[in-house]
Amino acid sequence: MPEKLFKLWCTLFVLAALTVAISIQFLDGPIADILVRHVNLQPLRRYIPTSLEAGILLAAAAIAVSLFCFFTRRVPKWAEAILLAAFAAAAGLALARGLKPFFARPAPYIYVYNLKTNFGWHSVGESTSVFPSTHSALLAAALSVLAFYYARARNTLILSMLAINLFMIIGTWHFLSDALAGSMVGFTVAAIAFWTVSTLKTGSNKVMR
Repeated sequence: MPEKLFKLWCTLFVLAALTVAISIQFLDGPIADILVRHVNLQPLRRYIPTSLEAGILLAAAAIAVSLFCFFTRRVPKWAEAILLAAFAAAAGLALARGLKPFFARPAPYIYVYNLKTNFGWHSVGESTSVFPSTHSALLAAALSVLAFYYARARNTLILSMLAINLFMIIGTWHFLSDALAGSMVGFTVAAIAFWTVSTLKTGSNKVMR
């Protein structure tokens, strides 16, 4: 992994880990209590796609782009970006879902009304754990890849990711720490995927010379 990207990942990982720990200990419970009791966005839940549904949409987009590349016999930059974003999103989603059974984390509205602890270990099934957020992992993976490819759109992509995560927190689908941990999972997958493709392209160019 390029030194600059590795340093960025290390910095973000340390910051995310510290923020997640602080959030779990001091912020998640009080924030959830305020939002659940005074902000009711749960009726909008039916309009929000699940992480699996969002993954299916990305897979469909990847298939469409693949067909375009196959028939035109070329892979333009935008097509490569979409394909890698879809792959990274799928990998981020799978990794986040794989981590869920290790944590016992009820949704904020369940925590508030049932007075359960907001964090524990070894969840029995994904339905009892929302940590880390698969939505955040999928979103961070896809948008991070696009940010690597399109530097000019980086700020817009970051703001979009922050806005969607904020909406999920305000809507009490996730705690702050869920979104932070999921985003770090997604960024990690995106960085590895982008580095791998960049390395393969560099190696291929050297061989062709």
